[in-house]
Amino acid sequence: MILWLTLLACERGEPRLPALSDSAPEATTQEGLDLSPFVPAPCDPDRSNPLEATGSSTIASHQDLGLIYALNEGDRTLSRLITLTGDATVLPLAGRPGRVAALNGRVYVTLRDDRSIQVFEETGSGLVDLGTSAIGHEPLGLVAHHRSGRLFVALAGADQVLEVGAGTLQVSRSWEVPGQPRWLAVHPDGCNLYVASAQGGRLSHVDLVDEVVTPLALPALIRDDGHPAALRVSLTGDPAISPDGSTLLVPSFYVDVETPADAEDTPQTYAPPPAWTEQRLNPVAVRVRLQEGRPVEDSPDALLLVAPSAHGEGALPLRSYPASMSFFADAHTALATLEGSAAVVAFRHAAEDAEVEVIVRDSGALAPPRLAVETCAGPRGLVLDPDGVPWVHCLLDQAVAALDTDAIADGLAELTSWTVDANRFVDTATAAAYATGAEPLPAELDLGRRLFYDAIDPRISRPGTGVSCATCHFDGGTDGATWPLLNGPRQTPSLAGEVSATVPLTWTGDVDSIESEAHRTSTVLMGGTGLPATDLEGLRTWVDQTPLPDRDPGAGEESVARGETLFQDPTLGCADCHPAPLFTDGLNHAQATLTVNTPTLLGIGATAPYWHDGRSPTLAELLQDPPNADHAGAAGLGEPDLADLEAYLRAL
Repeated sequence: MILWLTLLACERGEPRLPALSDSAPEATTQEGLDLSPFVPAPCDPDRSNPLEATGSSTIASHQDLGLIYALNEGDRTLSRLITLTGDATVLPLAGRPGRVAALNGRVYVTLRDDRSIQVFEETGSGLVDLGTSAIGHEPLGLVAHHRSGRLFVALAGADQVLEVGAGTLQVSRSWEVPGQPRWLAVHPDGCNLYVASAQGGRLSHVDLVDEVVTPLALPALIRDDGHPAALRVSLTGDPAISPDGSTLLVPSFYVDVETPADAEDTPQTYAPPPAWTEQRLNPVAVRVRLQEGRPVEDSPDALLLVAPSAHGEGALPLRSYPASMSFFADAHTALATLEGSAAVVAFRHAAEDAEVEVIVRDSGALAPPRLAVETCAGPRGLVLDPDGVPWVHCLLDQAVAALDTDAIADGLAELTSWTVDANRFVDTATAAAYATGAEPLPAELDLGRRLFYDAIDPRISRPGTGVSCATCHFDGGTDGATWPLLNGPRQTPSLAGEVSATVPLTWTGDVDSIESEAHRTSTVLMGGTGLPATDLEGLRTWVDQTPLPDRDPGAGEESVARGETLFQDPTLGCADCHPAPLFTDGLNHAQATLTVNTPTLLGIGATAPYWHDGRSPTLAELLQDPPNADHAGAAGLGEPDLADLEAYLRAL
């Protein structure tokens, strides 16, 4: 459904940006751009600068001044760096940063917990803070279309994508996109937008002319390692479109959550011994061929991003989830950041002559020539500078690094075939590296964050398996997967909020602390050798500060209030086991054949599917078809009451 808006999409009364025009939809011009409401126009595939970013990112560049803008999540700041010298200026942000975009002399940052966009003016000698403008629940993805002066914003907490005028920050159109839309890519023609959602492996195409949202089918891979099992796909980061507009690449993770843990010859863990084709976890770039900006029918396929972690024989593979994609200016070479592996994978996503492209499959995916490049820790974002040099933004080291394009090109030139073994490792392909100037996190918090994202520390997980805490607890929450463990299927619980306040932990309530659960999970399920007590304390500190999601309840305040009344109604009994303020009694309750510990309901709107075995795909289905008699009270409610109760739960 298209929503035509004349006011900012916001429920709070913050003032608008004082330095921006506050005009209604009448035509407005600024710096030669027409900022009147968007009117569909013929698409022009040749009007893009090949160096301009097409996807959302945590790093942006000023193409005229040689500047890099990078987000610092730890101290909530924005860094302005001069690429020639590394000189950095740090500016405070009004909330938790999501993504950044640079457009026509201004820098825009989504603020996830402030429901706003913060805007800065580039003067040539520095940035001037113009203030914030309210936009909606948990804005995350942000991408600019430079020619038309438009921004596109993904509201992860409202399941919406907005089109916004960069001059007025007024919303001109919005689209409903389910599954927590987080990441965006806009085609150079300005008439096609692609949206990646965190839940359900949903990739959507938004036709900006016909105003239609279409879900795209992702390639279904079947493992062939003796135990065939369908692989569950999650989208894991910022997509990108090639400078020539012919290809969309989407960071993805294909995971075997169907092979039983006690199957013959199958290790009873998330992380079986390292082998190229017998893995639960597979980093992939979903490739979608585009024609005139639109997806070619039946074109999506999968490019395997597994690459070696060192030189020579016996090098274990890097296979953690990819966090972002980008392209070289030549459009034939692509880059993917492996956030948990301190590496970028460079790969040929297409042969220069498409007629001679050789298809070789590994675990059901294509195996392009690929090169692993060692980087700073926590690589999350990518951008090209005015010289076409790719820069990587590292979350954990709070740094940016320029990649050596010549070293990467030379390394890929030696890999001429599309085979499983067409891969190399390069540790000298970083041309420059600069600190962003952000304040370091407190030592224990920094330690915990590094351990949480680390997929290559053998104390945490078996080498070569690619699993980290963040793999299943994506962004501190949940991956939405249900895992086939020895004691039955178990849905991944969320770690958002102060987890220590809701002990005991796990679905069966048999663990008394985060430290104990981290030790058990890392050594038993992830195959690690174990962390010392000080490291486990650091993990607990990091987990306990992970913020709750900011979900739109999908209804007005009156509906939420009616839902609260129903929740507190003793005849329904919801509050008996889920009392405020933690919305859990911390007790175990017999449920059929299993004793289950009461989970907190805080942030429940972002933790689908539901129940310990993930049997209820949505909150509405959980309420309409309760799993047992203890939850049967809601089943007797009519549709209006059920809708109110669901709205209240989503507001928690």
